[in-house]
Amino acid sequence: MAEKVGLKTYTFRTYDTIIAAFREACESNGVSQSSVLSAYMVEYTKQAGIEPKKKE
Repeated sequence: MAEKVGLKTYTFRTYDTIIAAFREACESNGVSQSSVLSAYMVEYTKQAGIEPKKKE
């Protein structure tokens, strides 16, 4: 299913305390962790002068 819509699984390592705080913040704001991470990634790439490619 995920590949059909262009989604990919991505894993990385970070500290448990950061993960727990991020999870709690997302839950308290009623947003998914993936949507927030995606928005951060897009903003970061734009600040670096790289425009994310549009989905065709």
